[in-house]
Amino acid sequence: MKNWSSSFEKIMFYLLSVTILVDFVNGIIPMLPIGEVYRTIVLLVSVIFIFKTNASSFAFVSFVISYLLINSLVSFTNTLSTVGLLFDLKMALKAIYFIIIFMVLRSLFHVGKLKLETVRKIIIINLYYTPVLFLMSYVLGIGKTSYESAGVGFKGTFLSLNSINVSMIVMFIFAIDSLFRDKNKFRWLIVTIAILVPMILLGTKSSWIFIIFIPLFYMLININLNFRISLSLGKFILIYWTMLFGFLVSLFLLFNGVSVSRAANQFEQFFTRQSFLFENRDILTYLLSGRNWMLEDGTQLFFNDLSIIKLLFGTGYFSLHNEMAYLFWGMGENDVRPIELDVFDIFYSYGTVGLCLTYGFFLYQLFRSFYSFTNKKAQPYFVALVSLLIFSVTGGHVFLEAISSTFLGISLAGWYITGKMIEEEKVQ
Repeated sequence: MKNWSSSFEKIMFYLLSVTILVDFVNGIIPMLPIGEVYRTIVLLVSVIFIFKTNASSFAFVSFVISYLLINSLVSFTNTLSTVGLLFDLKMALKAIYFIIIFMVLRSLFHVGKLKLETVRKIIIINLYYTPVLFLMSYVLGIGKTSYESAGVGFKGTFLSLNSINVSMIVMFIFAIDSLFRDKNKFRWLIVTIAILVPMILLGTKSSWIFIIFIPLFYMLININLNFRISLSLGKFILIYWTMLFGFLVSLFLLFNGVSVSRAANQFEQFFTRQSFLFENRDILTYLLSGRNWMLEDGTQLFFNDLSIIKLLFGTGYFSLHNEMAYLFWGMGENDVRPIELDVFDIFYSYGTVGLCLTYGFFLYQLFRSFYSFTNKKAQPYFVALVSLLIFSVTGGHVFLEAISSTFLGISLAGWYITGKMIEEEKVQ
């Protein structure tokens, strides 16, 4: 990569470009804390860079870190569990991870040490090698099924199904955007298919939903605003839906062929499972994958003996989710059972203050540059942030998972930087 703005830019580029690779390796050697060591390094380097470049951002980051650390210590006084304290500290760092990623990239941009193109290249580099890692593990039989009890889907060596799912959604958005806008349609068609295949192999209904939602959303923001429908947009729509139709036809032929492959079996199991769940659950439970049951349990515990202190500062992550696991799910004394809806997991754990520091911060940054979404360079970031917001509210695992939180921070930084450049008329 040429024309670096600074060594700071190089370091952040290389650190964030290997985020998927680190988790892939961590899944192969799960007994070693490779992912935790890597993210600790990212956090320390980022905080140092923020300190060196932006005093106000460093003050804000320090405040958020202090709040979450105090919250963890207060929670420890209630549980008196060392395991719980360590778990709370780990979750606190995950909760602030996207903010620190955003802040360091924003701070470097403001002092002329980071370019917008570098932010995009971080996502594109991950996009290039992630399908290779995933398909390599699939062919070699390395990794696990997505839903082990049902034997459905394949998540490779990645430890968190939803987290890798979220990151693939972001990468898919940038592949689709490049397919739409780049002159080299064939290249980006191959890249789009490459990321599409592992998304489908994951075997989650959210992947399928976003595969359909994302191009429709692109059409909506480009057509309903009275933009002229360009030839490139028409080609994009035609290529995408032809590709998806061809993929589904191929599956149909596999299902009805003499030899049914391993992949075809997994697809058949996926559709069988989804059909069974749809027929045996109400629509809300089906769409939320039973998270409404966890929400009922968490709400019951949180509002039991409610106080102003609890509303403002929460109960701590381990305290509530450990009690949920033990009382309602019959799990061990050191286990946790998340609600898996980020809004409620954060609110019940860190209170109104924690909700404002995470969702409030995110929404402020999203809406402060809202009208930037009409700009072609801003659109992939806008679509990514809207998709991540929807996923976090309905499926969780965005704000409180390491991989997905990384892509949340990168996307938010790209959105902010694009907005600033539009204001300064540096991009068209």
